[in-house]
Amino acid sequence: MVSRGAWVIAALALAAGGAAADEAAVASHLAAAQRARAALRYDAALDEVARALAAGDATPAQVAALYRLGGELAAGLDRPDEAAAWFARWLTVEPAGALPAGASPKLAAALEAARAQASPLALTARRAGDAIVATVGATVGATAGVVRAIRVAADPRARGVDGGVGQPLPWPRGQAAVVIALDEHGNHLAYAAVPVAARRGGGTPSTPLHRRWQPYAGVALGCGVLGGVFAWRTAVAQDEFDALRADPQGHPLDVYEAVRARGERNALIANLGFAGAGAFAVVAAIVWWQRPQATTLAIEPSADGGAVTLRGQF
Repeated sequence: MVSRGAWVIAALALAAGGAAADEAAVASHLAAAQRARAALRYDAALDEVARALAAGDATPAQVAALYRLGGELAAGLDRPDEAAAWFARWLTVEPAGALPAGASPKLAAALEAARAQASPLALTARRAGDAIVATVGATVGATAGVVRAIRVAADPRARGVDGGVGQPLPWPRGQAAVVIALDEHGNHLAYAAVPVAARRGGGTPSTPLHRRWQPYAGVALGCGVLGGVFAWRTAVAQDEFDALRADPQGHPLDVYEAVRARGERNALIANLGFAGAGAFAVVAAIVWWQRPQATTLAIEPSADGGAVTLRGQF
């Protein structure tokens, strides 16, 4: 029988493969549009741009490239209003977008017209109890309807919870999340990271006992003290044995054996104590190095997707 874990792994692999396939389809249409443009087949290139957007699941960088290319193609076809609409969407996701020096007057005019009807997307997110609420700032002219949905997920490529702008979307307090602005085809327009919220009643989640270095250090100290005490008692037994041997009057054999046995027992306990102290000291050092306060894993959205960053305090 196939285990439940195997089914989960297979499902995750299929989901990741589907996302990669969607991005590849977008990239393929984008490349086809650029080839058609190079061949001065602007209508065909514009059709490829539309197909790329319709494929869905494009990254913010791909979406920006497609919006810009659509504006340039429409301007080349002498469709200034359509070009301005494309450029307005481009400026929504890339407010600092600019054409290269020496761009044709038709492109420059369309871009200037777009600036009058565009506003930055400005995706923001906040926690509201056990939910996340996202808002956008793109509310002017042609850019007002760019964002059609909001998704909250563990990372940019993961499945999550979808809803509308301003709608509380359920998400556990103890889990970090990424808010994704989506267009009508499901393309990713922008990301906003949401940190882990504190538990109810304030404060941060407590570290489990086994993840704290102090208990291990305490046990190491205790073992060290135990080893020291029995090492001292071993020395006392050795002195007593030496004194018995040096006594000219002599003693029964069982007296010698009792002192020797006590000394060996004390030495064994001392050795075990020192060994335990060393072992627990090593464990305490490892746990201290890997303590939750020392390293954090964070999702940092970027224009091309999500980046996972490991930070440390030393």
